[in-house]
Amino acid sequence: MVLLTAGLMKDLPPFVVDQVTLGRVGQYVHIQPFIPRLDLIFYSAYHKPANFVTPPPAVFRIVDPLIFECKDVHDMPYWAAFAGLDPLLRELFERAGIEVVLKGKRPEPLPPPDLERLDGLAPHDAALLEFVRSRERGLIRFPGGGEVCPARLIAQIALAYSELRIAVAATRNADARAVARELAAYGVKDARAGRVLTGTYLDLLEQKKALPRLDVYFALNPTELIDSFMNAGVECVRRLDRARLYGIVPDELRVAPRIRDHLTALFSMEETYVPKHGYHAMPVEAAFVPMYGGSRPPDHRDDQIVKQFGVHEHHLRNRRVVRLAQAVADGDIALLKAQFADVAALGKKRVSGRVGVLVDHVEHGLLLAAKLGWPLVAGPTVNEQGLSAEQQAILVTGREKKQRTKESVVVTATGMAHAGRFDLVIRADAGTGLPPIPEAKMRVRNGQDRRLLVIDFLDRHHPVLRKWSRQRQEAYRGAGWGVVGETPPSPLDRFLATRPEVLR
Repeated sequence: MVLLTAGLMKDLPPFVVDQVTLGRVGQYVHIQPFIPRLDLIFYSAYHKPANFVTPPPAVFRIVDPLIFECKDVHDMPYWAAFAGLDPLLRELFERAGIEVVLKGKRPEPLPPPDLERLDGLAPHDAALLEFVRSRERGLIRFPGGGEVCPARLIAQIALAYSELRIAVAATRNADARAVARELAAYGVKDARAGRVLTGTYLDLLEQKKALPRLDVYFALNPTELIDSFMNAGVECVRRLDRARLYGIVPDELRVAPRIRDHLTALFSMEETYVPKHGYHAMPVEAAFVPMYGGSRPPDHRDDQIVKQFGVHEHHLRNRRVVRLAQAVADGDIALLKAQFADVAALGKKRVSGRVGVLVDHVEHGLLLAAKLGWPLVAGPTVNEQGLSAEQQAILVTGREKKQRTKESVVVTATGMAHAGRFDLVIRADAGTGLPPIPEAKMRVRNGQDRRLLVIDFLDRHHPVLRKWSRQRQEAYRGAGWGVVGETPPSPLDRFLATRPEVLR
């Protein structure tokens, strides 16, 4: 017998089970035997004001279950959930050492796409095609601004897999008509009785015979699917017997935690990102170098004072930045092994290429550039009053196209836009979030194997600087960047991290 705790469900009694069966029935997964209080892990909670209580105002905590208690024909209870939770349930039980038996039909991976049919849509989105081929459900994210057309994403799937029956659902009639016109322009015809259907959730709900036979279902407004009119969005999903399920979401859309949880139940935690047609997101890895010692900055309430003395004018920190940048640019593995072992452990091939040292402002940049003998790439307008001839020369060199786009340089945040692409970025700015790298430089053309390594400092010589270092780490993890020395969190870990508590 195995106790289903494993540190995952604090404050819950142990659940004694030997074996769990996860049976797929259409868009649902059935969990047997019935495990009491399993719904206290898979839930969504949010707060709602009670308008009828005045004064004082009251706020209620509303809990939406993500799994539901059902009974079979023999009146035996079991849990049921949307199939997006299937991988999380499987990982939960396997991590606890419980045998998992899979039953029912799950969509198999698709065959390789027919790329010859996509000649009219070149360049195609290889990462999207592979995502749909290998995963039965998930979210497809794209940036705003018009560089990525959702209809073109759908058209690639429809043309590359000409034998699949596809439906595209939207919330509003105008959206459905617009995507139908765009699909037709890409060579995909919309026909109610044909292979590709488009319409609102209510329109598709009327296609009672077509829905069970669909192979792929795209939701253009997945965040609105949960609360669609007459619950038509969820009712459509319930009638999909075998379809793969994908939501198309603009990247700038802010999703409330409650909606995010229900999207996880429907689409799972799998997602892909299309930064631009014909491109994929550049893989990024972050390595941290411990920084301690030297003079301690003053305990001042003004963070700028702390940064001035703990970063910009901290002699030991600046020396380590210069040594690290010079060693990486020169490929001096011996120095890296002696003073920056964590960076050297990545290997000579990974720690090579063009280096950019990111700084807060021009003054700090000039200090480091003079020590390195490198140009400084700053914004288009720099106040040069009071600068020495040597400092002005550093700025002039940084304006030359070959120097600012091809050589290793010191760069400010405003200079990043016209400093070219870097293979390594050394953060000397002690910021609190992601480095200000333009979005256009964070994507890679299909077929190119380009990566970015960010080398940061784990500042330990002041509480405020320690806090900023932790915030940068969290920002990297939140962006999906790998942090050297850390095991990437599993889907279950990421899901549990968003649970504020296990309900009692």
